[in-house]
Amino acid sequence: WAISAVEHDSVRSMVPRAEALGLLPTEIAVDRNGILDLDAFRSVCATGKVGAVSILWVNNETGVIQPLQSIIEIARSHDLLVHVDAAQAWGKIPLHLQDLGAHWVSLSGHKIGGWPGTGLIWKNAKAPLSSLILGKQELALRGGTENVLGIWSLGVRAASIDIPAYSAKMSTLRDRFEECIVREIEDVEINGRESPRVANTSNVTIRGIDGESLVMALDLEGFGVSAGAACASGAMQPSHVLRAMGRTEKDSLSSLRVSFCPEGTAQARTEEGFDPMSFVMALKGVVGSLRDLKRLKS
Repeated sequence: WAISAVEHDSVRSMVPRAEALGLLPTEIAVDRNGILDLDAFRSVCATGKVGAVSILWVNNETGVIQPLQSIIEIARSHDLLVHVDAAQAWGKIPLHLQDLGAHWVSLSGHKIGGWPGTGLIWKNAKAPLSSLILGKQELALRGGTENVLGIWSLGVRAASIDIPAYSAKMSTLRDRFEECIVREIEDVEINGRESPRVANTSNVTIRGIDGESLVMALDLEGFGVSAGAACASGAMQPSHVLRAMGRTEKDSLSSLRVSFCPEGTAQARTEEGFDPMSFVMALKGVVGSLRDLKRLKS
């Protein structure tokens, strides 16, 4: 079983279980921009010791988009089963599941505005799928009455997806934010900036500042950001994604994940909509205060 070094923790947490079943998970490296090393992946596939691959299409921390078609072609050429984690891709890039060539694709409803806790697994006709909850519902793939409200919310939100409009609006916000932060705040790096990315995500290292301190200070200013994965916020561990991309532990702990939404916040809105510059200026003030405090302590 092969996975990338930047997989979501939901997949990484399955490694001990795979090992308990006698499988030998293999982690494939990524480059500084978060893209899978395709040569290393080919080499691993060629050993004949890998039967399946799980790949995160869009990284949840950096927004980096993997060259999925190339990855699937390599995997299929060695008869590997392919699982694609498309949770972060849904609603942000086109998904043509029938043409993708994967065996399984997992999707999460909250990423498109559906109820948290909803999601779905797509599989091709020949792919096996075992039941996790024994029962006779959903063609005996699970037990228990279906979550009708959750399923309905998922369908409503899926039907409302407009990727061109969303991408155009979000990329404008993200690009303006990144231009402003590089200009206004010293010693900043945009992680994954040289790679293809989805439009709504920016991962920023602000050197010399503890990321958790930034999160708390910005929360008091009315802005919700995270240090690393949003689902792991509060964990004082360096991001495994940034570490895999070659960042130091110190820089990994000095990073923020900023995700943009069309509505923004009251503190950063104008009549025309969300203004990234308002957020950057609030961030600049927080960074300045924290750096001053650090200098005083030293």
